[in-house]
Amino acid sequence: MTSINLGNLNTDLVSDMQFMFQNCESLESIEINKIDSSNTKYFGGMFKNCKKLKSLNLNKFITTQAFSMSEMFMGCSSLASLDISNFTTDNAKDLSYMFYGLSSLEYLDINKFNTKGCNKFTDIFEGCEKLTIKIDQEKCSTLINYIPKYVKVEYAAQSFGF
Repeated sequence: MTSINLGNLNTDLVSDMQFMFQNCESLESIEINKIDSSNTKYFGGMFKNCKKLKSLNLNKFITTQAFSMSEMFMGCSSLASLDISNFTTDNAKDLSYMFYGLSSLEYLDINKFNTKGCNKFTDIFEGCEKLTIKIDQEKCSTLINYIPKYVKVEYAAQSFGF
């Protein structure tokens, strides 16, 4: 199978989506933007090793309950476009290996991430040599220490409420 459309799948009570597509190595496209993830706590390894997946739009995913996102996109080496611009991580504790091995990805907006309560970032951006990330320096002050030197960082403009 090279593509899948899960537009009609009812997931409103699902709390665990771990490894949902893990090792779907021939999968090139996924229509998943209508899935209700508002009650999901575990996203770990969800797309792990989807090696032919080229783009993924998850900008409608609700991640306010997320506890673990470890290895979520790990090994998606062909992924050149990833929209997670609306992801929030206020409750996340484990982001280890989340983007590990995304060697084709050039830009990632994680400006809405808040990692102040998170304590696991092991190799989060390892192998992302082409990557530039947009990040909120204040909300991700600990995460910044885990960004490899080859990853370019673009800091979001700070709002001071004047």
